[in-house]
Amino acid sequence: MKLEDVSGYEDLELLVKEAMSGPSVGRYHSPFHGYSVEFAQHKSYSPGESIRHLDWKLLARTEKPYIKVYNAETNLKALLWMDVSPSMYFPEKEAAKVRFSVFLNACLTHALQKGRDGVGLVEWRQSDMSISDVRSSAQHRHKLMGLLETYWNSWTPTPAVASHFRPLNWAELVQQSGRRSLVVISSDLEFDPSQPQEREQFIQALGQLRHQHCEVVLFHIQHGQMEVELNLPTARPTRFVDLESGMQIKLNPLSFQQAYRQQLQTEIAQWEQLCLEMGIDYQWVDASDHVEIPIKAFYAKRNALFR
Repeated sequence: MKLEDVSGYEDLELLVKEAMSGPSVGRYHSPFHGYSVEFAQHKSYSPGESIRHLDWKLLARTEKPYIKVYNAETNLKALLWMDVSPSMYFPEKEAAKVRFSVFLNACLTHALQKGRDGVGLVEWRQSDMSISDVRSSAQHRHKLMGLLETYWNSWTPTPAVASHFRPLNWAELVQQSGRRSLVVISSDLEFDPSQPQEREQFIQALGQLRHQHCEVVLFHIQHGQMEVELNLPTARPTRFVDLESGMQIKLNPLSFQQAYRQQLQTEIAQWEQLCLEMGIDYQWVDASDHVEIPIKAFYAKRNALFR
């Protein structure tokens, strides 16, 4: 299923439910697991107690029944960091990258809440951000779906929900994410070239998340045909606009297509290597491809890790 196939759908939550119940995705159970289920100690078994946590190996060795005692179980806390900056609305009139990101995050929200895990949404753009609460209730899921739906049905970089943004603070985002959480980031990793510190601050935030023992998944979302391959529907001089800074330049795409492709592939490889060194799960995503591909890959990997 591609975005063009569902572009007319306005009810995002209904669309996600249909997609997640399909044969290609629905067979995956919720792959999210809490981190705080840890063995604490043994205690003597008392008659009438459940034998669910009876340590059978210890019983065989000592011929005395003991019960395994665990720390209180808590479900997973997940933060979905969604980039909604102007460059995510490329190509114009399609807003493919941001809509792909919205659908991806909506599917994850659905799966997390179904697994009774807490989920929160972080929206960030250039110098602004917004952080929602982290909850696992169905009511909270409906709230997040409504927020995501606003972006789903918006084709401009300034949706109505922008009123709740406040100045961007990477340290606060990291702190709000907490320790041993799942942080899923969806972004095109495009930063204002006139503000090189933005990229460095983002990389520092990734490092701080890993220092807090968070599991970090980075979806690098780009438009394969128009943004990576630069297969534009014209060979004439074309005006290119940097959606982050507003800078403009007029060039013939064919004159620099090869050099551009090589430079972009080098940059993608650099992000991939950086994430590998930091222990971050990096996935490059083509916004012009089928939307279920990254979801299936993500579920399959987590099911293999936490089987």
